Amino acid sequence: MPRVVFLAVSFVAAAVALAGHEAASARVDGDGTVPSADAIFARARTVLAHETCPARIDYGVSVMATVGGRRERNRFHGHYLVDEDVLAMSALSDEEIRNPVGPHGANILVTLPFGIPLIGLSQALTKAAHPHDKETELLGIPDLKPTYTFGLATHAPRQPSPDASPSSDLRVIGSTATLSKEYAVSLVSIDAETSGPAYHLTLTPLRDPQRNRIREMWVDRTTFATDQLRTAGNFVEGPPTRVGWLITYQNTDGCDMIDDERALGELDYGPNRHYADTEIAFSIEPTSRYPVFRFSMPARYDVLKEPDR
Repeated sequence: MPRVVFLAVSFVAAAVALAGHEAASARVDGDGTVPSADAIFARARTVLAHETCPARIDYGVSVMATVGGRRERNRFHGHYLVDEDVLAMSALSDEEIRNPVGPHGANILVTLPFGIPLIGLSQALTKAAHPHDKETELLGIPDLKPTYTFGLATHAPRQPSPDASPSSDLRVIGSTATLSKEYAVSLVSIDAETSGPAYHLTLTPLRDPQRNRIREMWVDRTTFATDQLRTAGNFVEGPPTRVGWLITYQNTDGCDMIDDERALGELDYGPNRHYADTEIAFSIEPTSRYPVFRFSMPARYDVLKEPDR
């Protein structure tokens, strides 16, 4: 085949392939356009900020890990008053209640006016009641809210972003970066998820990377609900802060709540305490008719907490 003809055929084939790629993008996103990365991120935060969650959420938290080749689990029960930001979590797992390890003393703290303690244990006494040579819980008591968003909803705009509608400035998905207050955000692809196509964003912290922990985000293309997050670390201290986590959300009654959190690496707690396949799963339970008592727990060494944001 003459070189000129060969080049012409190659050029046509490349053009057809490129047209096919653009057509595929158009089929995925309607008219072939997608919002900017900044618009997707802003819209997702707005959706989270404006969700109407139930006033009270009763839920279970299962902490699971493979330790020494054996799968272990602790299950707790919690109650969260959303508007009042009041969380009450059981101090003992179902497993420890059925097979108690040892005495725990008081598990609640009742205070008189001006904060004078009436009943409770100091942190030192509580730790003494839970000797390290015989651990009672896998990761500690999961003092965790099912609606936690890793800072996404905290600073979300109270009005929908005017740039949240699709624009024609990004016709082909690429690595163009845009900025938010905490992150540089890039749109890398539209991924196929079980619930439908999702915008796949990567996030690079502009400051305080230990606090701004989100590194990837999947946002539903239709509703702009947050489907998944990948974070660099989780919780406030210990081995969970040193591995990546994948957090999946579920939508219940119009409210996005955490479905599960999975560690993407081994958690090293020292000799004979290496946790593999660690997972924290949330399940929504029927709302109880009993009130949530506003007792506060005394300081404990074994509480699993998120940062206050």
